[in-house]
Amino acid sequence: MTAKAGQDAVFKIGATPVAGVRVTGFTRDATPIDITDKGSAAYQELLSGKVSAAKLSIKVEGVEKDGTLRGIALGASAGWHLADAALDFGGGETLACALFLESYEEGQDYKDAGTFTASFTSSGQWTHTPAA
Repeated sequence: MTAKAGQDAVFKIGATPVAGVRVTGFTRDATPIDITDKGSAAYQELLSGKVSAAKLSIKVEGVEKDGTLRGIALGASAGWHLADAALDFGGGETLACALFLESYEEGQDYKDAGTFTASFTSSGQWTHTPAA
């Protein structure tokens, strides 16, 4: 894999980039299945190839421009679930999944532009498409 510029990463809802996003990031977490028993000689043993839960978290930060995420955050809870979100890294690489808007924070500094931070968690499987 070659180095990429962070400015090439775009957060999208459907095919539409969310305006104002300056920072994107993701975290993949998984919880293993513990099968430790008295025969494990006091060492933890994990079930190979299985997890009890896996999740993807996506965080975006930026300058409030079009109110897209604000509208979702302040709207009805049914709208907090995004069926078709994606993090497009550029060069054809994407990470797509259904996401739930966990948190939304907005700041209104006296002299600077209004900013936001939004955190999402996956609902179901995600799809990673590597760069061609």
